[in-house]
Amino acid sequence: MAEGRKLAPARVREIAKGRVWTGAQALELGLVDKLGGFDTAVADAKVLAKLDPKAAVTLKLMPEKKSPFESLAQAFGGAEASVRDLGVLAQVLGDPRTKALLREARLSTGKAEDQTVLAPALP
Repeated sequence: MAEGRKLAPARVREIAKGRVWTGAQALELGLVDKLGGFDTAVADAKVLAKLDPKAAVTLKLMPEKKSPFESLAQAFGGAEASVRDLGVLAQVLGDPRTKALLREARLSTGKAEDQTVLAPALP
């Protein structure tokens, strides 16, 4: 920040500290070059890229917005379809009718470790 703004590091530490500044305050403090919105930023980027200011440009949002399934797949290293299938499976398994069918299937095996015992909560 100090180098890019041509400010002394001590000055940056003095004015930073996680504070939030209005645009006018940031301009006064030397934290921004000028005030403007998105269109101003695009126009300035064209100048910096040595493009014709009137040239049409295609804007690409970075990073591209991902679906919740894509985000989960990336987080867990799986394919998006696999994560979507897991989501559907979780919904199905959470369904009371499915739970009842699974409980009946477990009870029919006769395995004690597969059985669930319901008891009232202790006072």
